[in-house]
Amino acid sequence: MMAMSRRNAVIYILLFLAGCFYTVHSTLTNDSPYVNLRAWSEGRERLPYQKRALLVPLIRAAEHNSRLARMGASHKGLGIFEEPANYVLFVIDFSALVGCGLLVTFLYRRASNNGALIWLPSTLLLMFFVITVGFRWEHQDIFPYDFLSMFLFSLGLYFIYRGWLWPLFVLMPIATYNRETTIMWVPLLLLAAWVSSLEGGSQRRRVMQLCITAAILLAAWVVITHRMAQPFLHNNAMDDYPRFFKNIRYVSGPKGLIQTISVFAFTLPFLCLYFRRIPDRLLRTFFYVVPLWFGVMFYQGEIIESRVFAELIPYVAVISVLIFESSYLPAPHDEAISR
Repeated sequence: MMAMSRRNAVIYILLFLAGCFYTVHSTLTNDSPYVNLRAWSEGRERLPYQKRALLVPLIRAAEHNSRLARMGASHKGLGIFEEPANYVLFVIDFSALVGCGLLVTFLYRRASNNGALIWLPSTLLLMFFVITVGFRWEHQDIFPYDFLSMFLFSLGLYFIYRGWLWPLFVLMPIATYNRETTIMWVPLLLLAAWVSSLEGGSQRRRVMQLCITAAILLAAWVVITHRMAQPFLHNNAMDDYPRFFKNIRYVSGPKGLIQTISVFAFTLPFLCLYFRRIPDRLLRTFFYVVPLWFGVMFYQGEIIESRVFAELIPYVAVISVLIFESSYLPAPHDEAISR
């Protein structure tokens, strides 16, 4: 198996960490906040944003932390570091992005036939994130839970891929309080059950476990999202509505259509054409969640606000490398693997 030398690995890790630092700092600096952090921490923000309140206690604690307040006062003129809450957001976002880098590397190593491009999934992760989330013509809003949502969703996908079902019961309430897209773990579990069913009768018990887990997570998601909304029933709900017809208007024009297909750095059409070249059957089957995600977001999200596809970026980064690898790099022979 081809691998980077230790020296090159250290250099790449340092460059990746620098890229994460730059990406997070840029998003916090260039963002024109659509969510008011103070109103959010006090429970007064509009719906549906207020419901996604996992980080609210940390933001509230940061705003009342005297040490962070002194640090902010001493950094006047340094942009994001003037606000105490941004210190917390920076650490969370940076950690989440680094965590996504680790997840895509682990996922690639398990799914790849030769592992020759071990550095590429994390590189594409940064590139896809910047182009998908950072470059938008309509506005540049990155919400305080976006980075963490991408990491938590990808962590759940990794657990499903590895067949580790029990951690999902712990992760589900945490991740759902951050963003409701955890509902998409349910079709991932059902797709995993379908793949297991194709392997014959020996997998019947596994199929049952996956289906039961999907049912439990679905029920938990309904209960959790209901409880999330209860404290904020009287908040402003001006942004909490289906956007199906609005999205039709968006994609009927050239700017909106191009913005929509720009997700994942314009690779989506090629992924749709070549996803069958993904050598790993389970990851290949997971691709059917991508059109389902688009359908859900077309109804409920704002389709040109391409940050709504951020949770899929780590998965897409991995399968993009696998498609390229299976198309242009030959699978190694047993002797080469042994060497």
